[in-house]
Amino acid sequence: METTSVVIVGAGPAGLAAAITLARLEIPCLVVDSLRSRSGAARATVVSAGAMERLRRWGIHERAEEQALDVEMRGWRAPSLRRIEDGAAFELGMLTPAQARVVSPARPTCLSQDRLEPLLEEHLRTLPAAQVALGTTFTGLEQDPNGVTVRLGERTVRAAYVIGADGLRSAVRAAAGVEIETSGALSDSVGAQLRAPLWELIPRDRRFGLYATAAGTLIPVGGDRWIYATERGPGVEATAPALAGLVRAAAGAPDLPVDVDRVIELRYATALARAFGAGRVFLAGDAAHRVTPRGATGMSMALIGGEAVAWRLAWVLRGWASPELLDAYERERRPIAAHNIARSARRNGSEQLAEQQWRLDVGGRIAHAWVAPGESTVDLVGLGRTLFTGPDRSAWAALAPHAPGAPVRVRALPADAARALGLTGRGAIMTRPDGIPVGLWTSDRHAEAALAEA
Repeated sequence: METTSVVIVGAGPAGLAAAITLARLEIPCLVVDSLRSRSGAARATVVSAGAMERLRRWGIHERAEEQALDVEMRGWRAPSLRRIEDGAAFELGMLTPAQARVVSPARPTCLSQDRLEPLLEEHLRTLPAAQVALGTTFTGLEQDPNGVTVRLGERTVRAAYVIGADGLRSAVRAAAGVEIETSGALSDSVGAQLRAPLWELIPRDRRFGLYATAAGTLIPVGGDRWIYATERGPGVEATAPALAGLVRAAAGAPDLPVDVDRVIELRYATALARAFGAGRVFLAGDAAHRVTPRGATGMSMALIGGEAVAWRLAWVLRGWASPELLDAYERERRPIAAHNIARSARRNGSEQLAEQQWRLDVGGRIAHAWVAPGESTVDLVGLGRTLFTGPDRSAWAALAPHAPGAPVRVRALPADAARALGLTGRGAIMTRPDGIPVGLWTSDRHAEAALAEA
């Protein structure tokens, strides 16, 4: 029987993010997926600022930005693309570039899932603690007080924990006996992934992440690749010729060349698992929560959630924390999932002001402040505990190596950056690996006791 610390079923954003987090903390893990190769379907197209912050910490954000579309993450409503000047912009709940510069070192990015996943997988394969086995089917599991026996086709693997990141119809969730509540159909839509020279119709100062026209919605994917969607109704057929005609109507260009790569039937629905785990099995991504495309929160929520469960498992496995730490995964992530599910169920769920949404994505962690060109306080968060101080860190630096629990790394900030974090004098703030503060002190008078308590 093979052994590893964590088996991750599903090599999508949630599973890959979990594996990267575990492997960076040197926890042996095995990622499996029944697919031998990726489908090429764009699916999701938005990586939020919070998700991009993770890519920065993993050192792959520049490659992601190189492949991303240079568009503003707002929507534009107009009769057609040809009549785009007769329209107006609307908010999608995402930070504008100007807003992002104030609250985050990153900004929302238009990067399709079929381009993000290979970046994550390639990075994962550079980490010695991780193994990836595509074309491997999960067939069952049995739990006991000491671990989980996982059946993967003809293979049997013994692990301490399992993460089910295998989508809405999660076999891991079913094997763990966790039920899921679904909304039923909220709308019945049809769409297409296509290639067409639509950018030629759009002025450079009107490049956005979504275009709502009288004949349907157009979403850029990259190059000449687009996604088209419209509600199913009289005269709307789920065929390539019919959809190509609707794309031309949305563009306002009857002679536009349109090549439909695939027809997509979209039955919008939401789902929320009754629990995000059972025993030694945890759920992440669509296995735990499903949103509709409205609001474009699904991919980023999966990636951030994969990290959230993985660092907790790693801390427990390394003996840095008790198993009670795992309970906080669902306690913290469920309210965010429930909010995004409710938002995506509304017909106008895509339309939301950034100030109403951004805190669910990047809020709660330490403040962003530049400490050097291209380096933010958010980038300095480490794999264990990170203790931020002002320029004078003497007492904290002397005590940190001896603090019980997860290792503590001290980061001395310039005075202006320290003030941005609320630090004065010899105070300090301590964070978890996701940047959430776990301690804030105004002086180093009782530093030893403070570190032990945190």
